Amino acid sequence: MSAIDTNQVHYPSRAANPPKPISPVDALKVKYRSYKNLVDGWKSKYFKLKSKWTRKKTQLKQLKTEKSKLKKINKDQVRKSLAKLFTPNQIKLIENSKSRTHWVEEDVSKALCLRAKSPSAYEFVRSTWKIPLPSITTLKTWVSKITFSPGLLNCVMNLLRTEFVEADEFYRQSCLSFDEMSLDGSICYDPALDKIYGPHKNMLVAFARGLFRKWKQPIYYGFDDKLGNNQVLDMITSLYDSGVNVVATTCDNAPTNKGIWNRLGVTYDKTDFKHPITGNPVFCFADPPHLIKLFRNNLLDHGFELRDGTKITKMDYEDLLRTDNSEFRVCFKLSKRHLEVTGAERMDVRVAFQTISSTVAAAFRKYFPEKKRLAEFIQLANDAFDVLNSRIRDDKNFLKCSFGLHLQEQTEVLDRFYEEVFHMRMIGAKNQALFPFQRGILMCINSLKNMYKYLNQSSLKVKYINVNRINQDVAENGFSIIRSIGGFKHTPNAVDAKYRLRMLCLTWHLLVPKSSASVMRADTCDEDVVPFSSKITPLMTNEKTCISSIPDEIEEQLAVCNMEIAEINRELWTEFNENLTTQDQCELGGEENIAGYILSKLKETFPELVLESGEEDRSPSSWLQDISKGGLTIPSYKMLQLIREWNNYFFAFHLNSTGKWRYNNSYGVVEVLAKRIEADYPSKYEKVIEKYTKIRTFLRIRHINKQIDQKKLSQRNFWKRKQFSKSGVPDVDPEVVENADVEMF
Repeated sequence: MSAIDTNQVHYPSRAANPPKPISPVDALKVKYRSYKNLVDGWKSKYFKLKSKWTRKKTQLKQLKTEKSKLKKINKDQVRKSLAKLFTPNQIKLIENSKSRTHWVEEDVSKALCLRAKSPSAYEFVRSTWKIPLPSITTLKTWVSKITFSPGLLNCVMNLLRTEFVEADEFYRQSCLSFDEMSLDGSICYDPALDKIYGPHKNMLVAFARGLFRKWKQPIYYGFDDKLGNNQVLDMITSLYDSGVNVVATTCDNAPTNKGIWNRLGVTYDKTDFKHPITGNPVFCFADPPHLIKLFRNNLLDHGFELRDGTKITKMDYEDLLRTDNSEFRVCFKLSKRHLEVTGAERMDVRVAFQTISSTVAAAFRKYFPEKKRLAEFIQLANDAFDVLNSRIRDDKNFLKCSFGLHLQEQTEVLDRFYEEVFHMRMIGAKNQALFPFQRGILMCINSLKNMYKYLNQSSLKVKYINVNRINQDVAENGFSIIRSIGGFKHTPNAVDAKYRLRMLCLTWHLLVPKSSASVMRADTCDEDVVPFSSKITPLMTNEKTCISSIPDEIEEQLAVCNMEIAEINRELWTEFNENLTTQDQCELGGEENIAGYILSKLKETFPELVLESGEEDRSPSSWLQDISKGGLTIPSYKMLQLIREWNNYFFAFHLNSTGKWRYNNSYGVVEVLAKRIEADYPSKYEKVIEKYTKIRTFLRIRHINKQIDQKKLSQRNFWKRKQFSKSGVPDVDPEVVENADVEMF
C-alpha cells in the first residue's frame, strides 16, 4: 500500500449550507433598528436632562427670589445702621455716590453741632473721611436767616412750643437760671444788622433747664442788662405759653439779683413767689456752688464764730499744713494754694470743695483732738453741700443720693447746718447781721425742702430730685462753650458773643451740652497722609545713658536700709504710735494711703499683705481705718513695714544726686531702683515693688513741683510788697528769696 499524501486530501466545509445573501430591505431594517435604539437612548437622556434643567430652573428662580429678599433686607439693615449716625440725605449720598443734594433742617442742625465743637474737625471729616456734610457757605446761608436780636428769643420759644406740644408733665417742669458773662468792653459793628454795639462789659443770659428730663436752652440775652422782676415774670409767662412750666429760679448772690428777690417778696424765710399764670409757687435758689466759694472766702478772710463761742480761722488750716507737710500726707489735696486764693482762683469750685472736705475734717478730728468742734463743723458743712449738690440717684454716700431717697437723714443734716449758719457770726465784723452768703444758704435749704414737699404732694408725686439741676452749671457750661468757639479769643466783644450764642442755641437743640473737649479717633488715614510715627522714629536713635550700676556711696547706704527701721507689728503698734510726734503720725498716715492704694490693685495676688480680721482691733486705729466707710483696703503691719523699709531705699537712691532738688536725673530710675529692692526681698513681691517705685517717684515729682510753685509765689509776693510798700524798701532781700532752698527731708 502506497503512502498517503496529506497535502492532496480535501476536507469538507463546516457550513454545510452557505449563507443566503441579505436583501436590501432587510439591511435597511437592521440599520433602522440600530438608529432607533440610538434615538431612544438620546430621547431618554434628553428627558432626563430636561427634568434636571427644570429642577435647576426652579432652584435658580428660588435663589433669585431669596437674593432679592436678602438684598432688600441687607439694604434695610445697612440703612438702619447708618441711620444711627447719618441723616436720610447723607445715606442717599453714600449709596448713590451723588455729589449734590438738597440739605434739610435736620442735616444742617447736625452739621452745626459738629462745626461748633471744632471748625478744623468739621473740615477734616468732610474732606479727608469723605463724610457728606453741607459746605460752610450752606451753613452760613441757613444761619443768616435766623433773627437773633437782644431780648426774649422768639425763635427759641417757637422751638420749645414745637417740642412740648405733646410732652408729658415731667418733661415740662423746668428751672430758670440767669447769669452774666464778661465781654471785652469794645465798640463793634454788626454787618448783618448794620448796627454798632458797645461798649458793653457783660452779657446777661437766661437759660431754661429740664428739672426731670435732660434738656436745656438759652431763652433770653441782653448787654449790660439789669434784669428786673417784670422781665423774670415775662420769661416765665412766655415759657408757659410754649408749654414749659417753671418751678424754680436760680441765680448768684449779686446785688442786682437780691434786688429782684426783694421786689418779688422773697426772703430766706419766704422763698417762693406766685407763678404769673397758674398761681403755683415758684421757688428761688441761690447757686449752691457759688455759695460754697463764698463760704470758703469768708472763712479764710474773716473766720467764723459758732454759737458756742468756738472760732474757726485760717490759722487752723495753717496749723494743719505745718503738721502735714511731708511727702506722705493725709490731706494730700490740701496745700497753701487753697489758703491764698486771690483773683480768678477764687472762682474755682473744686478748690473750695477741697478746703471743707470730709478728709480735712477727719484730719482735724484725729490729729488735733482739741479742735473736735471745728472738725464737726467742717464735716457738717461738707455733708450739707453734698446734699445741695446731689447728682445721681444712687451713691455709696447716701447724702449724695437724689434728695428724697433718704429724706430723713438728708433733712436732718440740712436742719443742723441751717441752725449753725443762722447763729454763726463773722469774727471782727462791725455788723453782726447775717452776711449775704448766710442768707443764700438758708434760702437754699428752705427752698429745697419746700419744693420737694410741694412736688411730692402735687399730681406729679415726685419721689426724688437731683439738686444739681437747680444750680447754674448750665450757664457756666454754656459760657465755656461760647468762649471756646472763638479759639484764642476767650473774651469776645458784643457781636462775637451774640453770634456765638446763636451757634450755641442751634447746636444744643434741646440736647444736653458738654463743655469738655471731644476726642476723635481715626483708625484709618488717607494714603497720601504719612503717619507721624514714621517721621519721628528715625529721630529716636540716640542711646539712653541708663544706670548700669549703682554708685558705691549709694550702694553702701542701700545695704543697711532695712536695718534702720523700727519694727511694726501688732504687739508694738501702741508703743510705736506713742513714740511718734503728730507730724510723724501724719506721715505714717500718708504712707498707709500709698500702701492701701497699691494693695487695692494687687490684693487678690497678695492677700497676706491686707489687714486680717484678727488685726482689726488696732489701738489707736490707723488713718485709713478712721476715714474708711467699708470700701478702702487697709494694709497689714507687714505691708506698712515694707513701705517704710523701701522708703529708705528710695531716699538713699536719691540722696547723693546732684542739684538742690535731690532727685536722680539719670535714665531708668524706677526700673533700676525696683531691681535693687527686689535683690534684697523675695521675688514674689516683684509686682508690689514695681508699683511702689513708680508711685513713689511720682510723689517726689509732685512734692518738688509744689516747692517750686511755693518759691515762685514767694518771689511774686516779694515784688508786690516792694511795689506797694510806702517806703519802697522790701521786707526781704530778693537774693534770699531767689536762692532760698526748700528742705526736702
